[in-house]
Amino acid sequence: MSIAEQIKNDLQSLVPILKERAAEAEKLERIHDESIEAIIDTGFLKVLQPSAFGGYELEFGDFLEMVSIIGKGCASTGWVAGTAGSQSWFLSLMSEQAQKDVWEDDPDALLTSSWAPDGIATIVSGGYELTGNWRFCSGSDFAAWSVFGANVIDQKNDKDSNNFFDRGYFLVPNTDYEITGGWNVSSLAATGSHNAEIKKSFIPQHRFASAEGLVNGTSPGSKIHSAAIYKMPLLACSPFAIIAPLVGAAEGMLDDFIENMRDRTTSGSDNNIANEPIIQEHAARAAAIIDAVKLIIARDVAEAMETINTGKTLSKKQRLQLRRSHGFTARLLSEAAEILFAATGGKGLYLDNHLQRGFRDIKGGVNHITSSWDIAGPMWGAHAFGLEPKIPMY
Repeated sequence: MSIAEQIKNDLQSLVPILKERAAEAEKLERIHDESIEAIIDTGFLKVLQPSAFGGYELEFGDFLEMVSIIGKGCASTGWVAGTAGSQSWFLSLMSEQAQKDVWEDDPDALLTSSWAPDGIATIVSGGYELTGNWRFCSGSDFAAWSVFGANVIDQKNDKDSNNFFDRGYFLVPNTDYEITGGWNVSSLAATGSHNAEIKKSFIPQHRFASAEGLVNGTSPGSKIHSAAIYKMPLLACSPFAIIAPLVGAAEGMLDDFIENMRDRTTSGSDNNIANEPIIQEHAARAAAIIDAVKLIIARDVAEAMETINTGKTLSKKQRLQLRRSHGFTARLLSEAAEILFAATGGKGLYLDNHLQRGFRDIKGGVNHITSSWDIAGPMWGAHAFGLEPKIPMY
């Protein structure tokens, strides 16, 4: 059995446990320590980690399947696993010394992030002085490090932070930032996606990576590690890491829907609801949508990796197709959740019914900016008409 299949099997055995803990984790607004430890014990965090640091360097498609499996048990846990795993991949794109700073001390270190450029980094001798406030730091309860986005300025030449000359990402230990809370939500509540603040922290030069190289697939790490996954542009496949747990959540909803309806009767009679064609149709339509989502993701990732494996870079057209798929698969999963929840009836409102949590988690998860159809759709459409997308998030 391959390493990938072994990890998938081990994660599959955790699904019932994660499902049982989901309601309490939601109340706690954090995942159980035991759940995180069990996922780490499967070797999951090594999946996208470079072999130079003890990782497995597996395929991105395998990684996404693993995240979906976790999400089937608990979407929040899957979301944190997806972001933590993708941050391990992100770290591998940074300088070799940045990778050593994290993995030589702890090969299983968990990272959180907030990629939005909500910080200001001022150039100083040897590095940068970073300050800022960031939101949506998923898994921050467990993270030893974080990656924060920021605009870079040089106060010697321009004191206006709006006139930045670079934008990128900074690797910061958890001793240098403060988690300030702020995560009291109705969806993906257990992700602990709290706010973070840095009043002033010195970041050495080697812990910075410019956005341009990351987006173009020419990051520092792409020159260090030979595997194709480290030459993949930042926004090509990484947004699938937060769609994958929603795929699992939708599959979990479908399983629960079929199980709930199997022996359920209509009020005031002994008519089995599963005999109703409309219920059967809802199950079939949701299942078909979920299958379509999985096929789109598998095709896009495979085509992207095939291009990179030949030594080529992804074209603008390919990157925009990937961005289109990020938005459209999210939209399809939202539809599948609506189909199942709409046919569940009043019993679906009870908090001990996993269906309602799956519905809320999916509807909230698809609102992430990287999976917004309102952004991704127009980007592809503009390019199709020979125009430059107004929002260059590709």
